[in-house]
Amino acid sequence: PVKRRNGYQTTIEAFAELRKVRPDLEYWIVGGTDDPVFLTSLRATIARLGLGDAVRFLGRVDEATLVGLYHGCMFFWLLPEDDGEQFHGFGLVYWEANACGRPVIGASDSGAGDAIEDGTNGLLIRSARVDEAVSAARRLIDSPELRERLGKAGITHAKPWRDAAVQMMGVYRDVRADRA
Repeated sequence: PVKRRNGYQTTIEAFAELRKVRPDLEYWIVGGTDDPVFLTSLRATIARLGLGDAVRFLGRVDEATLVGLYHGCMFFWLLPEDDGEQFHGFGLVYWEANACGRPVIGASDSGAGDAIEDGTNGLLIRSARVDEAVSAARRLIDSPELRERLGKAGITHAKPWRDAAVQMMGVYRDVRADRA
């Protein structure tokens, strides 16, 4: 879903910088939102940055469409950040993109770190760092070889759903033990 905690403000700001050198790029955002105020804020940022023709909100899509979007993208990025209310947990979406052979970019101080091995199947940056997001994206945009290497590694790095469930249960047990 399109939520504040997913770092869309950061990715949109970073995307604006990328478009200055690559005006052909597009940024497609998949997922519904139950927060019309946040969506209005994102649309205002997009308009302010002159990105209205380059950012598309696709809403909720079925699984086949989602898989097709993963296969068709250059890379997948989701840069979660602590919004003071919610935290982005385990990074299954990165494994989904990896399973489709796509490199990923995530924030190291979120659940992305559980799914991304920096430099192996994707790149990790710190949350809410536009400069780092631009740098990571530029590395992938400028190097088809890096995209291919990370994407191929991602296919083998992505866990089957059964393994992902076991790992997620371990994370929940660790959190529960920390609170006890």
